[in-house]
Amino acid sequence: MRRMRTSWPVPLICSALLRCTSFEPGTDELSVDLDEPTDQVQAELEPDGLDWSCLVQEPAEEPEDLVRAPDSNRLVASLRLLSLRTGVAVPGTVVRACAQADVNCTAPLSEFLPAAEGGWVDVPLYPGFNGYFEVRSDTALPSLVFLARPLSVETSVDTVPFGLVETDILPSLSAATGSQQDPMLGLVWLRAFDCQGLPASGVSFNIDRAAASPYYFIGDLPSSTAEATGGSGLGGFVNVQPGIAVVGAAVNDTGRALGSSRTLLVRRGWLSGVRIVPAAFPH
Repeated sequence: MRRMRTSWPVPLICSALLRCTSFEPGTDELSVDLDEPTDQVQAELEPDGLDWSCLVQEPAEEPEDLVRAPDSNRLVASLRLLSLRTGVAVPGTVVRACAQADVNCTAPLSEFLPAAEGGWVDVPLYPGFNGYFEVRSDTALPSLVFLARPLSVETSVDTVPFGLVETDILPSLSAATGSQQDPMLGLVWLRAFDCQGLPASGVSFNIDRAAASPYYFIGDLPSSTAEATGGSGLGGFVNVQPGIAVVGAAVNDTGRALGSSRTLLVRRGWLSGVRIVPAAFPH
């Protein structure tokens, strides 16, 4: 498989997932007042220019090459895992694949594989894989990464890095959402995309877990007062009860559901995440 690895500037890397946080030199205290609406908040909530045309189409059929490819019994999934804070690979990062129904990953589909230079890790799997990846490292929260759709040739190389949250910045980051994270509960991140594969503003998320506190990224920081995604398409929930959670999304100006609801495994003290794309997303 051919994979293009480019050098990602740190601002682009951080905006690709959780966005960089703004800290004063020598401290991890956030200095932004997130409770006051600003012009930036309003601007980012405007969904102008987004493409939702594929929401009226029937879901696309699975590509024929999933069945006819000579090596259809093997397909490598390539992920990139970088520090949220520094934008570089986190020491000791390892990844393994787990089946969707194997909630404790007692029968992993791969061994723990170390991330290479640049945070890349290749996991040998198969077309149609729809499970999750366990990610562990020396200094970041353990994370569960779920696929937006079953693994295929088109989705096997994930060029958008996943941001690992180091444990020492978690208190300030979660406090910015308006709810200090309880170590006995889990965290969920979600990211919305439109029909062109662009991050989508004006999308609201929902979850079937009572008491979970929602947040949306506005600019570079999570906000507890925003009611929909900003320009990055990012949001999620803090203090989520462990177990199987059902998450969904809706486009605010049309009321249409953004794809089907997704199930996520939430573990105590872990970060779980998935991208949400339209059901008829072309790629």
